[in-house]
Amino acid sequence: MGSIAQGRQGSAAPPTKGPVARVRKGVLAYGVPIGILVLDDSYACAVGDVRNAMTYDFPVMYRRIEGLDIHTATRKLADFPVEQVVQSAQALVRDGARAITAECGYLALYQREVAAAVSVPVFLSSLLQVPWVERMLGPHLAVGVCVARAEFLTRAHLEAVGITDGMRVKFMGVEDEGRAPAFEAVFLGGQDLDVGAAEQDIIRNVGEFVHRNPDLGALVLECSSYPTYGRAIQREFGLPVFDYYTLIRFVYEAVCHRSWVQDDRK
Repeated sequence: MGSIAQGRQGSAAPPTKGPVARVRKGVLAYGVPIGILVLDDSYACAVGDVRNAMTYDFPVMYRRIEGLDIHTATRKLADFPVEQVVQSAQALVRDGARAITAECGYLALYQREVAAAVSVPVFLSSLLQVPWVERMLGPHLAVGVCVARAEFLTRAHLEAVGITDGMRVKFMGVEDEGRAPAFEAVFLGGQDLDVGAAEQDIIRNVGEFVHRNPDLGALVLECSSYPTYGRAIQREFGLPVFDYYTLIRFVYEAVCHRSWVQDDRK
């Protein structure tokens, strides 16, 4: 009688070939698809914030852009060396990232330069969602874009992410004119984050925006700290809400697509 390792003709059965782990020379860590560029600042981040790793149910890794603090990112980013942002993105790719994002929507200004310098998808700003959200809506509806401070948003930011003059887009600054003290305490005062107070601030200010613009069909949140409050905003106003988390989740699914193939050996 032949052994159990033999086939019907008595020859040895070929070994079963399983998944293969590929060598990626120089990679720091395997299985970390999303690389996130962060500012050279320290401030409190609740779950939902791009910088809080507990936000994700998949691995992410971070890299600080040395010298680029929140003041520079919002007020004078055009004066900051784009090469430093590019080098930080390239380092994330070398470490194994399959896509690059960032924690400040105003980094939209460098979207083209960083995308041209790496071989993986780059989505530095949640504002990248605005053009296709606008196309999702009927011609009688507009996209409401909620940025941290509207005064810092320039035409160059919009052009870099594909937002043109002909699009049905309306903007508001959540933190304009001191109307969001809970956020100012964190970003300008270095204090702890009162999540409940921050939610009240953003709900109140977005509510005024929605009330003034009854034609809004969806909201896009620019700031990387705002996803924490996305569900509360959606519940309050009944609108689709897009933010950094929806963008990062979208790109994650693109670079780590779910397998639908069933194991037919069972």
